[in-house]
Amino acid sequence: METKPIVSIGGSDISAVMGLSRYTTPLELWLQKTGREAPPVDNKYMKAGRMLEPVVVEYFEDQTGIKAVNFAKLYYKSLTLLPISGFRWLRDPPDYVHATVDRVVQVDKDTRGVLECKTTRADVDPDSPPTEWVMQLNWYLGVTGMKDGYLAWLTRGLDFGWKHLLFDGILFADQVAAAVKFMRYIDTDTPPPPLTADDVAALYPSHITGKYLEATNLIRDTIEELKETVAEISRLDVLRDNFETILKKELTDAEGITVDGEIAVTWRQAKGSERVDVAALREKYPEVHAEFARVAAGSRRFIVKMKKS
Repeated sequence: METKPIVSIGGSDISAVMGLSRYTTPLELWLQKTGREAPPVDNKYMKAGRMLEPVVVEYFEDQTGIKAVNFAKLYYKSLTLLPISGFRWLRDPPDYVHATVDRVVQVDKDTRGVLECKTTRADVDPDSPPTEWVMQLNWYLGVTGMKDGYLAWLTRGLDFGWKHLLFDGILFADQVAAAVKFMRYIDTDTPPPPLTADDVAALYPSHITGKYLEATNLIRDTIEELKETVAEISRLDVLRDNFETILKKELTDAEGITVDGEIAVTWRQAKGSERVDVAALREKYPEVHAEFARVAAGSRRFIVKMKKS
């Protein structure tokens, strides 16, 4: 394929497609893929990851002796060519899945593999790397048809680690099944089921006045459990405030408190910030205020009616 399909599923998508991403739900991904929401904005961490990728590759080559090659290539494979029984696309031509690999490595004379490079601020357990990384690498292996995968990461720009992973065919079958299901949502313009409270709010941003649902036994129990939880949180908030007050009285104008020489508590002044005085702007420059004022849609407030004690 010389041109990228309008909608395709890549390695960075597959964890969200399967509902395993810590950062993106299937619904959020669906909103992005269908153009209802913009994709994540590029940030300093993403930029640093791209700029440090050659450094991670150099570390990997130095520690493993395995050479990596930048093919700068997208691999595409039609879902209809993958081992899926009983599936038919709703439109022609079919959508495609893709793999944007960081590097292809020459493991030995006859074996190539995929190298996925990461930069992170969090410590990584080599025996249990982040799920999103594993899902992404296995997806790339399945799409490219390679068997050997390598994760390589640089933590806080100083600590390097790597792990060898073999292609997991059973996992890939699950990934493909999830991708097929997700693409059906795309084809039929049907949102995936919500997983989080934010998902529900995105699907139902407003309410129908006067519409109330009678609670089932399960929902009745859930409401009571939530009330108990809210009451316990309130009790703990009071304890936290009391403990903070004791420590702040001890600190007075000190920056922090140490325990055996190690910093245990800090109380620092945050940097000042500029804010527009909207009321003053409206009064002094009403035309300017009227030109740039925007009415934002109100969000739904979730309130639990607590019994008065």
